[in-house]
Amino acid sequence: MSISNQANYSKIIKYGMLGIFLLFVLVLNYKSFVRHIASNSQSINNYEIPEEYVERTRPSVVAGLFYPTSAKEAQIRYERFIGKRKGSEDFEHRPELFVIPHAGYQYSAAVATEAFQTLAPYAKDIKNVIFVAPAHNQIFPGAGILKRDNLAGTPINQEVAASLSEAKSFRYYSKAFVGETVILEQLSYLQKALPQFNIIPVLYSQITAEDLAQALIPYTKRNDTVVIISADLANYYTGTQNPLSESEDEHLDCGKRGIEAALKIAQSLNLTPKTIDLVNAEQEMKQFEKYSAYELDFGTVDKTSSPSIEKEQKSLQDFASVHGKYLMQIAERTLTEFLESNHQYKPSRKNYNNVLFNRGATYVLLFQDKELIAQNGHVLPSQGVSLDVAENTYNAAKTILDKNLNSEDLKITILLITDIERIKYKDEQDLLNKLDENQDGVILRSGNRQAIFLPQQWKNYESKQAFLNDLKFKAGLNPSYWSNQINIYKFYTVEIEEDAN
Repeated sequence: MSISNQANYSKIIKYGMLGIFLLFVLVLNYKSFVRHIASNSQSINNYEIPEEYVERTRPSVVAGLFYPTSAKEAQIRYERFIGKRKGSEDFEHRPELFVIPHAGYQYSAAVATEAFQTLAPYAKDIKNVIFVAPAHNQIFPGAGILKRDNLAGTPINQEVAASLSEAKSFRYYSKAFVGETVILEQLSYLQKALPQFNIIPVLYSQITAEDLAQALIPYTKRNDTVVIISADLANYYTGTQNPLSESEDEHLDCGKRGIEAALKIAQSLNLTPKTIDLVNAEQEMKQFEKYSAYELDFGTVDKTSSPSIEKEQKSLQDFASVHGKYLMQIAERTLTEFLESNHQYKPSRKNYNNVLFNRGATYVLLFQDKELIAQNGHVLPSQGVSLDVAENTYNAAKTILDKNLNSEDLKITILLITDIERIKYKDEQDLLNKLDENQDGVILRSGNRQAIFLPQQWKNYESKQAFLNDLKFKAGLNPSYWSNQINIYKFYTVEIEEDAN
């Protein structure tokens, strides 16, 4: 064999071996490689609800503070307010325009209930309610109309909404309604006075009273439509001051433009004003003193909570409200296919929205008769959230394969995990003071030892100390051991229950 042929042969051997080595590396890292190419670079932890997905049943961000946390509590209060109605005298004609307060229930619900009930005798004639309120969470030009088919189960009149959107300074702007509670919370009481009606929700920000009035006047004239303008009338006046007094040069309230627009509408249409009820915040708080201590006690809020992970938790709540049902479908299918055929299901982009392949950290919990029997997950994101849910469901199910269960025997809970944040502390007692047993997931790291407890595990312990001691034990430390070199991190979760819809 010539020297030239020997050299070529050596090159073939060299490059062949290199190719085999690269193939071997790819095979070893196949799983990681697949995760990388199957997942988006974006994270669900900074998710924002698109305008077309604004949820009608979005959890109130002030539930338990200004409004009741549960429907049952709201119903109890409603019945109390009805029982205390002053019984306003009947109107000669159906009311066409209302100015109603929208501060928290303990301030204003009695007055709003009184006003809404005056509509009850005319329920069969009222087809539309245009509900106008100031935006609390955003500043934007003009007034925004919610573009969707319903709000909290009440249909939105598409024809009226489209027509109103053409008025000066008006437009469709559903983003203004994200996180907004003012109309939703009043709507629950309005629905009791008017069993069947269409609503046109409007939030305004930077708009003149004149533009607001001119847009609403044509609808105030309609026999089948009522205009409700919501504002905080009670918060800045004493018992001797009337917020609608003509002597007031400036209305110092949330909803100033709405009130001014109402006065312009009344003047233009020669409407006769009538006071249904008039109270101020001081009077109402005296009546509801027993609630104020609980609902307005901000002293229990942890001032050291991180705005970043709180913001992430809010983003995850938004994500769950729109996409939670699809994650649950993935978990249920994964569990069923594994238990029935030992097959590992992997979600595909062709079957699910692209956003479900944004990265996210999750845990999957499996319950039998309300008892947790298996769990699996990660606190740091490594792949698309849909892939993570499928993998965690599969791994959790493998641990209970010997129990001969089927999918109907099990209930699934999915946890979406925020980023982690280190807790700074002076000593063990200071750490215990900073832990929040209502929401903190906790990670303990000491050298190469680590343990994680989910927020759901707090309920198994009678004290913070017992929780921390068990966490140390899980990490392989003596429960009585302590060193300020121990690193403690916290994280929050968002639950998706199996009945998510």
